[in-house]
Amino acid sequence: MGRRAQALPVISRWIIAWLLWWAACTQQLKGQVTTVTWYLPMLQELGGIADTATVEHVRCLLGARRADTLYVVVAWAPRMAFSSPVVAKPTEECPPLLTVGEWHNHLPHEYAITGEQLPTHRTAAEFCELSPIDRRRERVPNPVLFQVISVTKDISCAWVLNHEGRYERVSDWPPRAP
Repeated sequence: MGRRAQALPVISRWIIAWLLWWAACTQQLKGQVTTVTWYLPMLQELGGIADTATVEHVRCLLGARRADTLYVVVAWAPRMAFSSPVVAKPTEECPPLLTVGEWHNHLPHEYAITGEQLPTHRTAAEFCELSPIDRRRERVPNPVLFQVISVTKDISCAWVLNHEGRYERVSDWPPRAP
């Protein structure tokens, strides 16, 4: 067990080196993404963050693209300038060469501008939608290709950027283990 724990940093360095090499060799195509390959324990870990969150969190989804497939390898947490129940503002952008998507959580509650929680009749699943702020990502010069939102450990949803530059909901999300 101790030996395996010691090997992880070496393995992590190899994975990062491989990822950097692959990203440098990958063509950034403009076509639509049709497949996302994702490490399921990473999605479960992000769902766990969402399940216990009292503010919004952000993760950069690092990986590479080959043809119409995105490979998500690492969820990296940028430093945060500000985070509240309704918005999160990182101090730094996701690394452009390695970022294939972004993850963030939505809290399953309504909030006043003062931060006070308001009563709601919406279910947690109804908070799994792109907000107007999330939709603004479509209009930036190089939008991320893939967005994931988690509301709880069991509720998440995803969007990919289509050929028209608009986010389109992924219908078979979340992915299931084979």
